[in-house]
Amino acid sequence: MIKKGFDNLLLVVFLLAVTTNKLQAQSTPSGWETYSIHGVCSFAIPNTMEVRLENSFQSRFVKSVHQSSFYEMLCNECDLFLEEAKLVLQPKGLNEDPFSDDYRNANNSYGRIIINFSYDDFLLQEDVRELAPSELTVLDTLWRNRMKERLECMDKYASFKGSFTWYPLRIENLCGLSALVEEYNRPGTDIETHVRCHIFFYDGKCLKVTTSYNLKHEEKYKDDFKTFMQLLKIETEEDRPSLGSKGLFKSDEYHISFAYDSKRFSEVKKQNNSSHCFFKLESSDGATILLSAWDLEDSTDDFSIHEDEVVEEMKQRDKTTLKNIVKSCDKVSIGHIKALKSMAINNVYGTKYVYTTYRLFYKNRFYTIDFHIPESIYNKDKSIVDELIKGLKFN
Repeated sequence: MIKKGFDNLLLVVFLLAVTTNKLQAQSTPSGWETYSIHGVCSFAIPNTMEVRLENSFQSRFVKSVHQSSFYEMLCNECDLFLEEAKLVLQPKGLNEDPFSDDYRNANNSYGRIIINFSYDDFLLQEDVRELAPSELTVLDTLWRNRMKERLECMDKYASFKGSFTWYPLRIENLCGLSALVEEYNRPGTDIETHVRCHIFFYDGKCLKVTTSYNLKHEEKYKDDFKTFMQLLKIETEEDRPSLGSKGLFKSDEYHISFAYDSKRFSEVKKQNNSSHCFFKLESSDGATILLSAWDLEDSTDDFSIHEDEVVEEMKQRDKTTLKNIVKSCDKVSIGHIKALKSMAINNVYGTKYVYTTYRLFYKNRFYTIDFHIPESIYNKDKSIVDELIKGLKFN
């Protein structure tokens, strides 16, 4: 009887452990939308938050502040560096009309999740994992003093309330990586704002995920932001499948590389220079992929394919070329590069083709990546476009 009772107890403990693991593994809370940045990371967005749209009033307002002479002076005086965010999550409603109730309600609380991504080999993942306590202390002192000096400088030009509190720099393990965690409370317009920044160095890249909220609204955001970080997934080189039967294209001249299905596509070597096409893939089922680049001579560092006037120009160009058959023109990203993705359907000698075009500026060039795929083939396998774009790298 004792043995049987002990076995039953073990069974109960085992079932409890399995149930607990399943509960912990439940990924996305109800109402949270999933979002991914190709080649960088994926995450779930709290149902109280939204992605800031570039053409919204809030986005234009923030941009106008950053472009103001006062802000430029503040950056110079206080040694501030404006790092352009890859993506900003804000309280749901801030994308709406500024005179609407949704906007006013959203604007009554402050909470942000900001994602920045860049190529940076300041530290390697191994360096972070192997940081000695003494080295972490040195970094902690440097970062704390830098932040304190900046806030004290800004306080001369703006009226802030609250005090500066710094939490010791630490290392946390998330997404299978070791991240440096910078955390502090900074003065705000009415009360302190809590800021936590997770910094991941890996594969010669740097990903910064910063969460912040006004302490008055800690109850609204704290738990959601913690869950957001737990659900974050970072794509590393190890996550990418081996090439296998894939071919690899790499060009130092054009700063680009990608893999493709060599069983399906064959590479066309000779290209017409006048068309600016430097690479072409053809398949027996009629699908083609074209890569083109125009040398702009001037630096494209300050160019953004997402600027409203550029988007409109590209839309008009597509309408002129494809005779109003354009279905969409969306702002997207390829890794760390902003791009425009347009889609259209055209009839060529009785065969309908799906046209997908990506456009972007990079290193003094204007690039286009064109996919011309028979509609019947595209409907069966939409991954032709997604897989190539996902593996596309600019260096």
